[in-house]
Amino acid sequence: MKRFLTLCLLLALLTPALAESYAVSYPGSESLPSCGLLLDEDGTPLTGRNQYDSIYALLPEDTPNDQQLYAAYREDIPEGLTEEEYYSSDGYEYQHTVVLNARGEVVSDRDATWYNYDEEMNVLYFVLADGRVGAVDTNGALLIPALYGELAANGRGGYLALEAGDYDRWDYDARRILYYIDPQGRPFDTGMRVPYGLSGFHSGLCLLNGTPDGAIYLDWEGTPQFGRAFDYADDFHGNYAIVSDGGDYGLIDRQGRDATPMMYDSISYQSVQGRGIFAAESVDPCGLTLYDARTGETLLSEQFPAADHVSCWAYDESLLWVWAYDNNYNKLESRCYNGDGRLRFSYDNDVDIESTYVDSQGAPQRMAVSGGDWPHSQSYLIDLNGSVIGGPWQSLTLYCWRDGHGRYVFYTYDIIPGDEYGDYVNWNTQRVGVVDENGNVLLDAKYTDITVLGLDRYWVHLGDRWGMIDGAEHWYYAISDYEGLMD
Repeated sequence: MKRFLTLCLLLALLTPALAESYAVSYPGSESLPSCGLLLDEDGTPLTGRNQYDSIYALLPEDTPNDQQLYAAYREDIPEGLTEEEYYSSDGYEYQHTVVLNARGEVVSDRDATWYNYDEEMNVLYFVLADGRVGAVDTNGALLIPALYGELAANGRGGYLALEAGDYDRWDYDARRILYYIDPQGRPFDTGMRVPYGLSGFHSGLCLLNGTPDGAIYLDWEGTPQFGRAFDYADDFHGNYAIVSDGGDYGLIDRQGRDATPMMYDSISYQSVQGRGIFAAESVDPCGLTLYDARTGETLLSEQFPAADHVSCWAYDESLLWVWAYDNNYNKLESRCYNGDGRLRFSYDNDVDIESTYVDSQGAPQRMAVSGGDWPHSQSYLIDLNGSVIGGPWQSLTLYCWRDGHGRYVFYTYDIIPGDEYGDYVNWNTQRVGVVDENGNVLLDAKYTDITVLGLDRYWVHLGDRWGMIDGAEHWYYAISDYEGLMD
């Protein structure tokens, strides 16, 4: 037994760890076509130079890199096809997408036009050129053949599906059969006829829009629930869902009972610090109420007497931002709340959030704010207490947060004095660089484009070269815009 364990340990030590892979995009030049590439962390291409038009990640941002799947797309246009002939078709017949793993190997090739990942059910749906939908698992094994117009995995090994007819798939007056597909793949007619609208299963229920009576909820076999329909309904989050009976909005519970009065002008679902929250906004009087999505508990009930409107948004689960406006939508106040509804900090002046993260794993500990009139506005990096960490920069993009570290692209450009319409940016002078979570410059602003791939890998454009570099500006892979002229 000891020899066996020793051998296993030795094999583990000798087996190289899978290098990270990165999907990048070359936009093309006068001499070279555009393309998508998959590179490993050493710059080795995992796909051919012109094999795909674009490649993008399918699974969520927090998926371990060696488990990531990519959609690789190309458009196969027949030689001699005129532009008029191309645009007279719907174009789907020329589109082809496959699924790649992190090593660039094809996992699924179903002659599909595109793939879509259902995170809650861990299923990939694929769509053929004629609009029919099927499903595969994340290893590419076929689960449901592409025979249906819409498909929703129910979490019990089965599916709900809408019939795929020969009629226009956007014909909202059509009536299609709603099927329940059991775990053995056998379809059963539920007796319902609807045009469209399977939103997928969330918290065990599937929202179906487009019935003659309105939006309804279905159980895992396609049986209507609650004995009522709604003019508007959203997916369940936790134990509640946003609905409307035609006027104001409210919440219902998983038994279809009103959990709040139908009294709000709008309600949105947010996720803050791992906690699901419903943010209910009212206009007269202007106020905001926060409800816990699991318990229904009221976390906050706040009035804004000087304001006419409020809006809110949770950025990458860090904090909930709330803005108060007057009737002309001039911003009066900005506030930040924790996931439990406690005020974290506020600004009295006109402050904007710069952007959400392009790629974040976990709740980022940095945000960006900007103030001032464009193009003279300035951006700052702040922590979750509202304290300034770095800046100012003319503009800032929150790009990457991993393992407690952040990467941010900052922009520099010249401003040209304008006329009565104001000053404007000379975009030919724009350059970009990278700073870390403490505002330290990692890459100087000398590049015309930067995509942050990881904490120490960047896809950049410098002069006539596109390529992947690290923080020491070592080039791992490069494409020259002039390569096509050298043949």
